[in-house]
Amino acid sequence: MPNQENKTQQETTCQNKTAIELLALTFGSDAELLELFDDLINRIIQAYAGTSQELSFLVGDCDFLHQLKKAIKNDLLNTKPL
Repeated sequence: MPNQENKTQQETTCQNKTAIELLALTFGSDAELLELFDDLINRIIQAYAGTSQELSFLVGDCDFLHQLKKAIKNDLLNTKPL
């Protein structure tokens, strides 16, 4: 059963990754994730300057920040001191 083997291999790989690494896997590439950060920073700066933002950006940005916060919290709780 190659399908079952692949699923088990993927589960093992995921168990060895941090929550932030798993979040990064939901993007097409690391470059795409970093581009989202850059775009988010630019939208925050524009909003601070008074430029209106599209509602779709607000929803996406909030969702991304909530997922990132959850991943960071998860990683911090699972980090063992040296």
